[in-house]
Amino acid sequence: MATSCTNDASICDSRLFNLQAILQTAEGALKSNLRTREIMTSPPTITSSSTVPAGLTKSYFPVVSGALNPASPFLITGGTPKVLSGAIGVDAATMGPTGGNLGNGEQGTLWRIILNSDATQISFLVQGYSIPYRFIVNGQYVTAGTSSSSVGGNEYLTLTFANSQMREIAIESGLGYLFIATYVGPTFSIWKPTTGKRVVFVGDSFTETTGATFAPNGYARVAGDFLGVKDVVASGVGGTGYTNNASTKYTFLQRLQDWTTNDPDMVVFAGGINDANDALLEPAVSVVLRETRRILPAVPILVLGAWSGSSGPSATIIGVENKIKAAVTAINDPYIRFIPVSTDTRGAWISGTGRVGAPNGTGNSDIYTSSDGIHPANEGHFYLGYRVAVSIYDTVFAMVKELVTT
Repeated sequence: MATSCTNDASICDSRLFNLQAILQTAEGALKSNLRTREIMTSPPTITSSSTVPAGLTKSYFPVVSGALNPASPFLITGGTPKVLSGAIGVDAATMGPTGGNLGNGEQGTLWRIILNSDATQISFLVQGYSIPYRFIVNGQYVTAGTSSSSVGGNEYLTLTFANSQMREIAIESGLGYLFIATYVGPTFSIWKPTTGKRVVFVGDSFTETTGATFAPNGYARVAGDFLGVKDVVASGVGGTGYTNNASTKYTFLQRLQDWTTNDPDMVVFAGGINDANDALLEPAVSVVLRETRRILPAVPILVLGAWSGSSGPSATIIGVENKIKAAVTAINDPYIRFIPVSTDTRGAWISGTGRVGAPNGTGNSDIYTSSDGIHPANEGHFYLGYRVAVSIYDTVFAMVKELVTT
């Protein structure tokens, strides 16, 4: 299935341009990014109210007359915007024919809504209750931790700055938390920031951010920050995989549209922990990858090995990872690459049989695996996100080197 640059120069030119752009952004972000910088030393104040603050009379809505507003100044990241009763939810994954926190089988995982503004005071109208959120200004977190909505229903979250200057401002949250509008004073403006790259992570409950104390702390969003990627789609459905549909949900193949219809610059698969180590796995992986390549001929596809919890890299997990690798190898596409996790020659990413709350000194699972013995703890998501980012960088570097010498 290998695609030669001699046979299709347009695809290879597109791949090279895309990969070089990812590489260039990542080179700086790996050293300095949102996750490594200090929080703001002179942050704006954050207040919450059930009514819009006085004087903020200029409004911007992402939804107009029940449909997405094409002139909206918001960069909505994390999935596909969905209109829900005049508000915006962000759909990252199709769980199945029914269910999902957005309804109709659609699942929101994590999102960031980003804008540029020169306002001294700006208010975000959101809908939700006791769902955490966090603000980012010019690439720095405003606070060390998250805040939770407390009003219930519609709530105005207002940032007040000491002066007027051009800033990039983002609010991040997840799950079913909905965004409605933004307000500023009459002499100020909001405009849309540059788009940047989009990377879709396809996975299970690890990608769904289970174990993280806050959805945007999930490994996929962390990896995106270390790579300088603005738009990360964490398309995870718990309990599923290449062959496992968790009885009532979809396998990866059944929800192919989750990553083939939103114009990604890269797709990263991260499954296997829920799949049986049997003869069905390798062909199932192969079909998903081949179908993704058929629909997205110029997009790089990276395939992570299987996660492990406090069982460590067990014989079953190693068997699953080897079958995933075999499927990638058999396809023989130089831009579908396998990244080992539990069979990494430098050592399995997660080792030992301990967990948070029950450490036993046998490996890093003591601090990286949550108390349930399976999913990453908050620190584990950060660690895995960093490992994923570095591995993606190394893989992209190798791809670029091969393309420029072809």
